[in-house]
Amino acid sequence: MAHIQTLPPEILGRILALAAAPTDPKVLISDPSSSVPSRTTLLNLCPVSGYFRNLAQPLLFRDFVLQVDARRIDAFGGCKLVEFTATIYRYPHLSNHVRSIIFRPFASNLFDANWPLERHSVANNLLLHQMIDGIGADWNLDNTSQSDYPKIAALLAYGCPHLQQLALPMGGVWREPFLTLLDRDPSFLSGLRAFCVETEEMEYGECYNILPYYKFLSLPNLSYARFTKGFLINSSFPAACPAELPALNELHFRLCKLDRGALDRIMKACKGLKSFTYNKFSLVPFAHGLERHRLRRSKKFHATHAVTLANDLHRETLEHLDLQFPPQDIVNALETGTSFRLYHRAFADFSRLRSITIQQAFLPAEITFPPSLESFHITCCKSSVESYVVGASEGSKRGMLPNMKLFKVSALDVDRLVSDPAIRGIGAVVLFFRQIFEGTHVVFRMDQHPSKSWDTPSNTAFLK
Repeated sequence: MAHIQTLPPEILGRILALAAAPTDPKVLISDPSSSVPSRTTLLNLCPVSGYFRNLAQPLLFRDFVLQVDARRIDAFGGCKLVEFTATIYRYPHLSNHVRSIIFRPFASNLFDANWPLERHSVANNLLLHQMIDGIGADWNLDNTSQSDYPKIAALLAYGCPHLQQLALPMGGVWREPFLTLLDRDPSFLSGLRAFCVETEEMEYGECYNILPYYKFLSLPNLSYARFTKGFLINSSFPAACPAELPALNELHFRLCKLDRGALDRIMKACKGLKSFTYNKFSLVPFAHGLERHRLRRSKKFHATHAVTLANDLHRETLEHLDLQFPPQDIVNALETGTSFRLYHRAFADFSRLRSITIQQAFLPAEITFPPSLESFHITCCKSSVESYVVGASEGSKRGMLPNMKLFKVSALDVDRLVSDPAIRGIGAVVLFFRQIFEGTHVVFRMDQHPSKSWDTPSNTAFLK
């Protein structure tokens, strides 16, 4: 019988990876609900033997995820940030393992104290000051001030040459130390693939300008970016702003406000955009002072403009599209007009579009689906969706939608989804639509809008 240590390192490493964080390069940064599992198992493996230590260390140090409460780090988190940074600089070989540095607001169970770290000490303080002197930054640290933690975070990132993911809280105090190091060393963050600015979505009173982060978007290997609760105004772009973002192919905005000119500029700068999300975008300016005045005067964004722009610029590359706006009072206002609705062939010319998530208020009476479509999700539904279901079913049966696998509806009023007044209730509606898809490979699913609650045993059975 073979001993476990005789297994090839690749197989044993995959087994140990099950005890570590997700291996997908963008899981931590693209899924706010993901968390870092306990490192206890990996930590216990380190003293077993040098063989196991060498397998466990890359997983132990791969992801640094820290909770930030209202952009503040508590004493425990600050201590761990200092300790982790000092450990990386004291043992440089460990820095090669770090792939993700994530600061998240109002998260839970994201920080695991089980790291083989150098304890917080005066020696750590001296080490950090030596590293700061080495890169020429004019920073004075006492490791106790909230304004010092962002500088230490930037110092941590600077010491990790293979860093691939970075998520920062909103605010200049977190942004500026990274920009300072970028100005001093153009190779800083050159391997970064994913970047996002994190903020709690419920902080309705605050927002930030996305433009100062534009330098991150122009990094040579950055392919994924996400912003939450920000705004971007075309008139504020400087003349020296980079005209192209060649590596960026996944761009996501949540609860943001972009005027039409800014949307034009950023989508034209992207070359080969694969995924575009404008989820819960704000149609009402929420910035303050001069920015609020500029937003009020700027041309309003419409979904038709975004789809037309994507069609003109990225029809050969776009694979995922998500367009939604937030509150129900805006939904009611928009559904009374037709200027926000797409024309029926809005998606027909996309050659690689695989998934569409869009609110019903944007859809015309009938829609022509692209042949490459795999998933179609209609949200905030409060009127009949029969024409879309029938169209998808007929397209699948005729071989026009050979890849179609999922048709999903998020309902505000389930009784209005079918025009026949005799078909009412969740069970009857789901059964009606599933019968339409009989003879195809398409699965029909329905879920409730977040504002609705259908969590009864009978309803849950139909929603699966």
